[in-house]
Amino acid sequence: MKNIVIIGSGGHANSLIDLIDSSKKFKIVGYFDKLKNSKLRLKYLGDDSEIKKYNIKFAAMGIGLGLLPKKKMQIIKKYMDIGINFPKLIHKSSYVSKTSIIDDGAQIFAGTVINSNTEIKPHTVINTGSIIEHDCHIGENSFICPGSIILGTSKIGKNTIIGSKNIILPNTSIKDNSFIKAKI
Repeated sequence: MKNIVIIGSGGHANSLIDLIDSSKKFKIVGYFDKLKNSKLRLKYLGDDSEIKKYNIKFAAMGIGLGLLPKKKMQIIKKYMDIGINFPKLIHKSSYVSKTSIIDDGAQIFAGTVINSNTEIKPHTVINTGSIIEHDCHIGENSFICPGSIILGTSKIGKNTIIGSKNIILPNTSIKDNSFIKAKI
């Protein structure tokens, strides 16, 4: 198993523990954040400046919707600039078609379905129980919240947030930097 750290310590970071553990590819050695979070069941390794003390090659972005997507990408880029890799993480209970492409940094949570010929770009989160149908394109650093459904041949732009329980109809294009509120 390869060592991995989590960047951030909020609720999304806590959800990542199960996702990473289910892959059986990585061992979580701790997390980096500005402040220690006593609710996170991991070793606190310090703030961003401390990472050079460790021989870390892999990280997972544990900051969810607490930051705007562009700010989150700035943090990811900072880590990548010092040689940290963000691997794709796919929960063992998810289904991903063998004809789909999942890029590095993507996080595919439990119970998710990614159907044929779909492309998930880097640093995108497809959260618990979401369905991405055939021939879709989900742009870089987007966040698909739990229970959302993206129907066939839709295109979601980069840095886009699709709130929980949304249904995006077939052949829909959503522009970069969009925000679609959750359905209640």
